[in-house]
Amino acid sequence: MICLSIVLLVCSLIGTEQLTCSTNCSNVYARPNGSIRPNTCLKTVSDICKAQIIVYYKGKIIPNYFNYTFGFTGEIQEKEHQRFIRNYGLINFTEYQFIVNVKRDETIVIADIYCTNTDDCGLIELQQLVQKYTKQINPSHHFKSSIYSDSSPTKLICYDSKSETNIQCSTSHNPVCISNSTDSIRECSSGLDVHVHYKFTISSPDIIASKRAAELIICNKDYCNSENILMKLESIARNYTSGGNTSKNTGNSNSQHTLFGFLLIIFYCIVLIYLR
Repeated sequence: MICLSIVLLVCSLIGTEQLTCSTNCSNVYARPNGSIRPNTCLKTVSDICKAQIIVYYKGKIIPNYFNYTFGFTGEIQEKEHQRFIRNYGLINFTEYQFIVNVKRDETIVIADIYCTNTDDCGLIELQQLVQKYTKQINPSHHFKSSIYSDSSPTKLICYDSKSETNIQCSTSHNPVCISNSTDSIRECSSGLDVHVHYKFTISSPDIIASKRAAELIICNKDYCNSENILMKLESIARNYTSGGNTSKNTGNSNSQHTLFGFLLIIFYCIVLIYLR
């Protein structure tokens, strides 16, 4: 009877493991040096750790600055992500945003990190991204040749999703091509700044990584919103933003310990029954 009670107690604990996570702290530093000082943070207990990093590039140099924070802010999107993680039992879930203003040679990368595998896993994941981003120069120049012309064209050919063919824009005032995946639109427009905005998520287990990124592309070179160009741009964005996700191939260490304890108790109970 005692064994049965212990087994039921252990079972109730599986899947509800708590982590120690850094929270209520932030820092901005002008030049990246790879150092993060978690000793300025408070510690909290949760089943999900959260961290965010924002990286800013200007010109063809390494990042101008990093901004990182730990902990939850209570935003609706955060709560939706937390529910999603719990429902699917995810170890890691990261939402990336990649924003480029080619004309001003600026890039912003935002990574919202959620993880459930080890204590302070948000800090660990963030440190990996810092190491990755400090070794990269501004990715803006990789986009320029595909989407931007310094001399605004008076004639521009774009893919039009309504007619499902390439058309020449009818406007002569700063024509641009657009691809907006949210509204499933690819068409001609005018008077807009050339820029790129991607949003995508990567998770472990890998249940949504194959989903195409949400994208808003505004460009002013012929055929720049064609399918092959869009695939090329998304590939560049993913390569520059996504990290190694150390938790990708590791299970929840706390859950593993609990499972080991559970099996040990079962073995102990079997021995007691046999001895009787």
